[in-house]
Amino acid sequence: MTLPRTNWSGNVVFGAAAVVRPGSLGELQELVASRRPVRALGAGHSFTPVADTEGTPVSLDRLGGSVDVDAGGRRAWVPAGATYDWVGSRLHAAGHALANLASVPHVTVAGACATGTHGSGPGNPGLPAAVSSLEMVRADGELVTLRRGEEDFAGAVVSLGAIGVVTCLELEVDPTYEVAQEVWTHVPLPGRATRSPSCSRGATASACSPTGPNRTRSARCGSSAASKG
Repeated sequence: MTLPRTNWSGNVVFGAAAVVRPGSLGELQELVASRRPVRALGAGHSFTPVADTEGTPVSLDRLGGSVDVDAGGRRAWVPAGATYDWVGSRLHAAGHALANLASVPHVTVAGACATGTHGSGPGNPGLPAAVSSLEMVRADGELVTLRRGEEDFAGAVVSLGAIGVVTCLELEVDPTYEVAQEVWTHVPLPGRATRSPSCSRGATASACSPTGPNRTRSARCGSSAASKG
């Protein structure tokens, strides 16, 4: 698989020519144990070179997996390479939701947690706060499980990919909920000429009236599309 030349914003140019995509956990373990260095690659969204490497970049998009909610409905195991929109839609279909989501839907769960991504809403903790356990392939190829409260757990969750390749994470979940979005359009800025913007995504048609600032509530949407806060 050819590696994209840059991240989403174009300010980071990746050094490796291609990315390896193991098709099973066993393949991943063999790869990690036999090559140096190995760097797990998520969506490539970060505006820092944290995912770049002169060694072997690894994508987990072929490992597959499912969203498995525990019997009590309070936690769910999710694949590390899954994106938040993929996880959120499956949780919502099962009557569950994450308390907070990434502000963009295409980033991977493991990548967002490993880099301490903030998520959405100033009153919510960062995305790594939802992690209660994780499974990781260490540099020697061994698969280990770390749980909240253990000595090395916190550093493993926000590790920047430095101590192993995370394969799945257990996240705390809530009952599903709905949120509403408020969109303001045609708000004048002091001292600046204003122009009429296009309708904001999700806004009702009334948000695009030709005069004056307008406030509108979009149609309510499920937790797979937005987060609290």
